[in-house]
Amino acid sequence: RRNTPGMNTENYPNTAPLQFLPHMSWDRRGEVPKSPGIYAISKGTPENLIYVGLTQQTDGLRGRLGQFHRSATTGMHNHAGGVTYHKLFGPEVSDLIFTVHLAEIPTTSPRDLSDYLRTAERSAIWEHIARHGRPPACNKA
Repeated sequence: RRNTPGMNTENYPNTAPLQFLPHMSWDRRGEVPKSPGIYAISKGTPENLIYVGLTQQTDGLRGRLGQFHRSATTGMHNHAGGVTYHKLFGPEVSDLIFTVHLAEIPTTSPRDLSDYLRTAERSAIWEHIARHGRPPACNKA
């Protein structure tokens, strides 16, 4: 695992840097586990981050990336970031790449997991804002 450009939380007190898996091509999204976590989607290169999201759903990261794909390629409402992608870039997704952060925390509390995921997601989005002056293109401000 490694830190991903635009996803460094080292400057935030009381937080550890988020560790993301290496980037994968979009056609490999079905290979990620059905686990809770954070996902980051880029267009073309890792530096062109367009969306950061979280999931705690039953189908986990695999299911949420699938929802993004359906909304991005069709414009249908299933994933807000995917709908925004479709509006901004159209249905072409072949140049998308993604990375994931698996939520491996020492708790069984759904509330603790939810708090962790929201904090991690917001930290990653804030890091992008701090570097670029705006959130990723498909995240709402």
